[in-house]
Amino acid sequence: MPKLEYAAICRGYTVLVSYQDERGTENAERYLTDFLCTFSTETDIKASFYGGSFKFHLEVQSGVVFACGAIPEAGVRLPFLFLTELSKRFNLTSLPSRAYNAEEHEFDREFKFVIKDILDKFNSGNSGDPQQVIQGQLHSVESIMHQNIAKTLKRGAQLEDIVAQTEALENQT
Repeated sequence: MPKLEYAAICRGYTVLVSYQDERGTENAERYLTDFLCTFSTETDIKASFYGGSFKFHLEVQSGVVFACGAIPEAGVRLPFLFLTELSKRFNLTSLPSRAYNAEEHEFDREFKFVIKDILDKFNSGNSGDPQQVIQGQLHSVESIMHQNIAKTLKRGAQLEDIVAQTEALENQT
């Protein structure tokens, strides 16, 4: 089950581009726009709020809102790492200069699949988060240690068999 289910880039309460995982059953965009109608986007800020079964995380940069809807169990770290990556990728395009005059969902054709790719990357655990990388390495080392212990125990049993056979041959002579 994905931890991050929805993402959007908005100007004020106008959604310029959004993507929702097709497995999502709730309309995340409705909760986001309802909240943005009551929220000032004039100052750069990071914020979180609950809407339906989602916990939304927002990052406002120069009037542009980067938002994602996550399951509450996703915590805070992963969604904000996602928002950092989303804003970085968005700012590498020509879209920021067009954002202030753009219509609702005007950037869907150009940027929706970029959002999907980033969501998929973060939901698959390939976010580049140092904590996740270390946990993956730790799990790998732990797995190798279990394999080595199993091999050592097997070799020990084989050595006991060889010793027993050697003693049996010595007793026969």
